[in-house]
Amino acid sequence: MDSAVLAVEAPKAQVDAGQQAIAREWEALIAQAGAEVRQAAAELVGRGAAAGADAFYQALQAHPDARTLLTSQMVNERLRRSLEGWLGQLFRREAGDVTALLAVQEQIGRIHARIRVPVHAVLHGARVLKRELALQGADGAGLPAGLASRVRQYIYVTIDLAVEAMSKAFSSDMQAAAETDGIYHAVTVSQDMPLERETQRAALLEWSQRLLFDLCRGQPSSSGQLAGSAFGMWMRHKGSLLFRGLPELAKVEALMARVDQEVLPALSPEASGLNTPALQELNAALGDIGYLVDGMFAALENMEGGRDPLTRTLNRRFLPTIVGREVAAAARTGTPFSVLMVDVDHFKAVNDRGGHAAGDKVLRSVAEVLLQCTRSSDFVFRYGGEEFVVALVETPLGRAMEVAERIRRRIAETVFDLPQSGPQHVTVSIGAAEYEGHPDYTVMLEAADRALYQAKSAGRNRCQAAAAWRV
Repeated sequence: MDSAVLAVEAPKAQVDAGQQAIAREWEALIAQAGAEVRQAAAELVGRGAAAGADAFYQALQAHPDARTLLTSQMVNERLRRSLEGWLGQLFRREAGDVTALLAVQEQIGRIHARIRVPVHAVLHGARVLKRELALQGADGAGLPAGLASRVRQYIYVTIDLAVEAMSKAFSSDMQAAAETDGIYHAVTVSQDMPLERETQRAALLEWSQRLLFDLCRGQPSSSGQLAGSAFGMWMRHKGSLLFRGLPELAKVEALMARVDQEVLPALSPEASGLNTPALQELNAALGDIGYLVDGMFAALENMEGGRDPLTRTLNRRFLPTIVGREVAAAARTGTPFSVLMVDVDHFKAVNDRGGHAAGDKVLRSVAEVLLQCTRSSDFVFRYGGEEFVVALVETPLGRAMEVAERIRRRIAETVFDLPQSGPQHVTVSIGAAEYEGHPDYTVMLEAADRALYQAKSAGRNRCQAAAAWRV
């Protein structure tokens, strides 16, 4: 329950029958309660909000299906305060606008869906919250018994209605996410599946050759662990999505872990002499990995419905699934994750001078540069119009800015031979942001978008890193 969400103006969207039913019940509850009950409820909740927020997040952090999604720092720095603000908004003394209240609950439900907090865990936390508020007001706060009972009932039903509205939006968004996830799983994450297979086969071979070369010279390995190689990162971020559900995937992951945790230490320079059995085990493991990966590629159909038809970058519809997944992985593992927001400068002028054919050629060329300047484990999306989003896995902000500058310079140096208008230069502006702990991926995208706006305001053809955006 995010304070940033609570502050936004409720959208003026049409509500469906289920929402209308909740709205009618909520309006009737407020009307029947009257000013006296609402005022007493606001005072009771105000006194118990802090303790209630503590109880709510203690329950979620102890819940087996939610505890991995909520860090203590996240709760202490922002979520607890946000929950107190949410309670204050629900129980204002004056009668509130039910439509606006419903819109806020729906937005919170969508946030829970994006960060995958299970709705049953939220329901559990809400029950604990209501119990804590009941304990805080156990003496009735000096109210007559009848009034105290009505106040408690008003509090309970209000929280139940709010959570019901959240749950409805949560379920709808989770269903949409599951459908998108399924579609993405059915399409390739590479423009050319045979080429992708050869690329990853070559990456695995390159890592093993560098390792063997260093071993023959008796020097420490410069290739690092298999998990940190180009092949390992591709497997972790793209292969795990592409091959999800195939039984060979778990075998590949187990083999990679054994190579890094058991075989490589036995081959270190500290080991006495060249460990022939370990070399044989390494060779066998890498052979098995290559064989299994080839088999998984062969099992996939070459479908391209997940790509933008013009630029061949990933369709925007998959951005929530992929970036949300990478945010969750960064939170779970502590690895960095950054995004770039790339916008073609003065794109309208390109279209005006050369027509849409010129604009299309520029977009295709920019997309090619983005793909050339990123790794096979990264993701490039057509975000809309002349904008692209680049998701840089396991990449801190400083490194992301280096990638952004390489992209900017490469495009600025390219001469575009455009229809009608002839040769000309095109530039891009880029905003970069790093994951800073917020579980909602849209917050990071908004930070990158603000940085992009700053880059364009400062004269375009430049890269701008987002300021720290943790709130």
